[in-house]
Amino acid sequence: MPTVQSSSSSSSSSSAPVSSTHSSNAQSSSSSSSAPSSSSNEVQMNVNRLLRPVRDEDDAVKEEEPSLSSFPCLLDDLAAVEAGKKRELDSLALNDVYVPVNISTVPKGHRIIKTRWVLTEKPNKVKARLVAKDFNFCNDIAFFAPTPTTSTLRLLIQHNCWSRNLYQKENFSIRVFDISTAFLNARLPDDQVIYVSPPPDIADKNIVWRLNRALYGLRQAPKLWSEHLSSVIVDSLSFVRSPNEPSLYVRGVGKSQVCLLVHVDDVVLSGPDELCAEVVNSLKDHFQMTCGNPLLRDGDSCNMLGRTITRTADGYVLSGDEELAMKSIRELGLESAKPAPTPLSSSSCKIKDGETLLNPVMHNLFRVHVGRLLYIAQDRIDLMFCAKHLARKVCSPTVADFAAVKRSYRYILGRPCLPYVYNNSTLPKELTVYSDSDWASCVESRKSTSGCIIALGANIVHCHSRTQAVVALSSCEAELTAAVTAIAEALFLKSIFKDLSIDVQIHLLLDSKAALDHLSKLGRGKLKHIQIKSHYVQALVQQKLVRLHKVDGLLNVSDLLTKAVSSSTMRRLLSSSLINLDLSKYPFVDRDDEIDVRSVWSLQSDMHADVELIKFVM
Repeated sequence: MPTVQSSSSSSSSSSAPVSSTHSSNAQSSSSSSSAPSSSSNEVQMNVNRLLRPVRDEDDAVKEEEPSLSSFPCLLDDLAAVEAGKKRELDSLALNDVYVPVNISTVPKGHRIIKTRWVLTEKPNKVKARLVAKDFNFCNDIAFFAPTPTTSTLRLLIQHNCWSRNLYQKENFSIRVFDISTAFLNARLPDDQVIYVSPPPDIADKNIVWRLNRALYGLRQAPKLWSEHLSSVIVDSLSFVRSPNEPSLYVRGVGKSQVCLLVHVDDVVLSGPDELCAEVVNSLKDHFQMTCGNPLLRDGDSCNMLGRTITRTADGYVLSGDEELAMKSIRELGLESAKPAPTPLSSSSCKIKDGETLLNPVMHNLFRVHVGRLLYIAQDRIDLMFCAKHLARKVCSPTVADFAAVKRSYRYILGRPCLPYVYNNSTLPKELTVYSDSDWASCVESRKSTSGCIIALGANIVHCHSRTQAVVALSSCEAELTAAVTAIAEALFLKSIFKDLSIDVQIHLLLDSKAALDHLSKLGRGKLKHIQIKSHYVQALVQQKLVRLHKVDGLLNVSDLLTKAVSSSTMRRLLSSSLINLDLSKYPFVDRDDEIDVRSVWSLQSDMHADVELIKFVM
């Protein structure tokens, strides 16, 4: 059984992932009994301040939280902090967000929500945001506000790509802009009366604010803003909201088609540049916006949620957030480390008895770096399985798990980004789906792993790596479960294509002959326990909505998303002509002693876990 890391050794080792200047000291102190460094003490103090035990939700509301202005990075310039607060208060007054009233006029028993300042350090200034501490939990769908998937963003880029080639005279471009103080534009319904108490540094304690508009921190603020923005886009600009992807808006067809994708207050626009400029000018009549330059020339680039979109001669290149990864690399002290050939070793997926659990400080750091890795992996198929595997360890991570996190960032050090290349030249007609699974790959639960890549030609639209919800009794069942998940994603993308007035045919590629034979015929055969999944896919095949194909196991690119592969396998799959990736900037890291270990189910490797699975099946 894992043992908890002792406090005497945890304090000395916790400095390694915090600061690169103390990395060498932390490594030497891990084998000695030296005193804890000042860096680790500072980290412990910050964690204790920000991670406090709370008995219940009411306790969290009543508790006075520490002011973020007490952090040293913001104390250097108090004038900048006051200037940031003044800009925020001026914005609240400009948007008529509140009406100050005396607290005696508030109806008896009416809830008054506290507020606080949230300060963020920006280049040459401090951004101050006044937010409501609306912590009361309420499981109500009225608070739900949609956000788009990364697949929709990639689809929008490819829409612009093929439109550029088909309608060259229309000068298609991509524009990205940000709506300032978005939530403050949404007016509260008349039946919602909300009072908030302003911070003591800007108002008397006997004065409260009655809100006219949504304030950041209110639970209903995202929903109100989404409805307000949608009404402007649909009613004033004549866009049609997609019923399948509520964050996508479409207007026109063919050479005059304009697509608009919204992520809270960040908007990306695709269409003829003249029409896009008209849309932006119309939105400026309703909101204050920060607009970037349109992508009209080769080499022009813009940023959307940390992702970089770069225009090329025949399309676009989409790159993930490199700075977020470098932030963890610096905090882990890995700037001068040797790059790893793969993000995860096959030995990391095995159970090891007697592993030491991380102490609370290191546990918090583990969650931080794994969280960043999950965000980075959304744009990198080489990191998806690694991020998924490590995310399953956040409940009780061990020292070995933390070492696996450091290995993943050493891999990123050698390949900071994996750009997706989009060069569509014609209207899409086929949606290619690569599906694969690794049967009973989880040695703890013996659940299988599903991997999927969906592409237009060789241009990636969607990819995922997921642990299956139930234990598969055979490799064929694992393949069927993976295929069902992949087809569900493909049908979602097909519905978005229909919103763009385009019809595509789904082609499913599997490397399992048993699964292909089962899906090609009607009936359950010997797999009676998975009849729903079988009938679902078989019906789609009979209706010719999905066509089945056999792909060689060595050429199935989705194999990369189901297991920890060797460096040679990763090189072969990433270099495949079936997917468009820009691998020219960073070379592969070779390791001669790396063994290509296939993560197959073997009675000799993990006898105990496999015997338990056999007992379950029998």
